[in-house]
This record gives sequence, C-alpha cells and structure tokens, in this order.
Amino acid sequence: MAKDVGPRAANLCVSPSLGGWTVLSTHVVTLLVKLRRYLTRNTLLILAAATLLVVLLGGALVYHAEYRTNPGLTTLGDAIWYAVVTVTTVGYGDRAPETPTGRAVGVGLMLFGIGFLGLFTATIASLFIDRMLREGRGLTPVQATGHIVICGWNDKGRLIVGELREETDRPVVILADLAERPMEGAHLSFVRGRPYLEESLHRVDIMRASGAVVLADESEGEPSDAKTVLTVLAVESLNPAVYTCVEVLERQNIEHLRRAGADEILPTTELVGSLLARASLHPGLISAISELSTSSIGAEIYVIEAPPALHGMRFDEAIGKLRAAPHGSILIGVRVDGQVKLCPPGDWVIERGQQLFVVAMDKPEV
Repeated sequence: MAKDVGPRAANLCVSPSLGGWTVLSTHVVTLLVKLRRYLTRNTLLILAAATLLVVLLGGALVYHAEYRTNPGLTTLGDAIWYAVVTVTTVGYGDRAPETPTGRAVGVGLMLFGIGFLGLFTATIASLFIDRMLREGRGLTPVQATGHIVICGWNDKGRLIVGELREETDRPVVILADLAERPMEGAHLSFVRGRPYLEESLHRVDIMRASGAVVLADESEGEPSDAKTVLTVLAVESLNPAVYTCVEVLERQNIEHLRRAGADEILPTTELVGSLLARASLHPGLISAISELSTSSIGAEIYVIEAPPALHGMRFDEAIGKLRAAPHGSILIGVRVDGQVKLCPPGDWVIERGQQLFVVAMDKPEV
C-alpha cells in the first residue's frame, strides 16, 4: 500500500531540487526583509557606528603613515583629531598629512564626510517627517496619565475639544477610525482605531485615563447606539474607574448604557427637542442654558465637593454662605450617591461626601 505523504511532501517528491530551491529562496527573502527592517529602525545607530569606525581606522592609518616625518601628527591623538575634523569638513589647520599614504587616507575621509553629512541630514529629516506622518495618521500609540479620551468622532468633536481647552490643560486623545487627524491643538493626540476594540483602547492608554467621552461615531458610516454601547462596555471593562460621558441617539437605549456602566448619558435628540419646546414658552431659556454650559461666556455651572465649613448646615444657610465673599457662588443643588437634587428643601442638611452644584463666574476655591 502506498503511503500518503501529503500535498507538500508529494510536491517535493516530484521535484526535489525545485522544492529545495523554493525553501532556500523563502529563507533568503525572509532574511532580507528582516535586515531591511533592522536597518530602517536603527539607521542613526548604524551611521554613528560606521562613523566611529571610519574615524578610528582613518586616524590609525594616518598616524602610521605620518608620525615619523610629520611634526603635526606625531601622536595617535593628533591623528584621530585630524580624522574627526576632516570627516566633519571643519578643516584641520596645521595638521595636514605629507606622505602619499596619509593624503590618500585624507581624501577618503573627506569623501566619506561629504556623503556622511548628507546622509545624516537626510536621515534626521526622514525620521521627523515619518514621525509627523505617523502621528497625523494616528499610527503612534499614546502614553499619558489622567487624560481624557474622546471615543468616536462627529460634528460635536471640535466643540468638545474647545470646551475642554477653555477649562483645563489636561491631555486629550481622539480615538476614531479616521484616515487622518481631524483637528490640531495643544496637548491633543490622535490614534486611529475603532473605540469598541480592546486593542485600540490599549493604544490610547485607557487604563490610566480619567475620563472618556463617547460620541455617536460617524467615522464608520451612520452612527448607532449599538456601537456606543459596545464602546462603553469595552472602556468600563478595561478601566472601571474612568468617568464615561456618553451621547445617545434613542432614549430607549439609555438603560443599556446604564447597564454597561456609563456615568453620564446625554440623549441629544430629546434634549434639543425639550429645549426648543420650553424656549417657546420661556423666552431666553436657550441663551441662559448656553451661557451656563459654555466656559468662554459668562457664568458656568460647577460641581464641587461640599467644603467642611458647610457640613451639617441647612441648604438655605449654605446658599448665603457660598454667596458671600470670597466664594461669590450661587448654590442650586446637591448630588448624593449619583442622584441629582436641584433646589432641594431649605432644611436639607449638607453632609460630608455630597457634591454641590453652584453657578459662578469662576470655579470656587473650597
């Protein structure tokens, strides 16, 4: 009975010499690819090593040819110094070779220096350009601490970055599946990737982020709440301590986002409708809300920890206390165990661990 040797073995049996050459050529190509990658990644190191070798070898040859007859090159140190200034095209002053061998070595050092400077300059430029291109295309991972990650991108992204820049210099990282960086700015980075994938979140260092803003992502087509829920699940699974603020399109998906661990959920469509309806009944409402939510215009709403001086104080008393100097703030509500209570009863007691909602021109110092 014939033995079943398999497709690969059968091919080698039919043409053993061809199979052997194929395997050899594959190994050679693999080796060349690895060599090319190594040379690309270590170009500056290789150039530095080659330059050092040429300088030392050239200095030794010049010393051997000149030290008996040339008073300017009587020591190995003088010869190496001559090699250094020749390679860098600075000039050698009174240290010039006099023998044919020394001059031949000098010519070689000059030619190497001219080529070296051009290659070195081109390498430095290419490294900077490559780095800029990689950062612009979001191919460089980010390492940061306490930063804010914007997951996904839509027309609200620029407004969010602008508001963050008005109030903090904390680093901001945009994570979206875009071909290039969507905007420029100080302390602003871009990483290309899909926010609901663990690998992409690792590249923005989500484990050390302090906050995450999850937008209805338009980078992969029509935005949907399903991708938003997946993104929140991925973010919270990697860093449960991160504070997630999420945009949701349909109200029925709010419960899914809460189960996923979202801390703040903004139903944009419903909110816009509610504001328009109430503004038709209460003129000026939209202007007031806009001022309170925009850090560059007038007063804003801030959330602060209840200061020790207010512990045990009634809400009505705390209003006067915070309004007086130096705070100059208007107390409008409290937050307890994640629940917000605006305009609570006047006898509400402020306790340690509660957070206060205040309206002020600048964030109060407590």
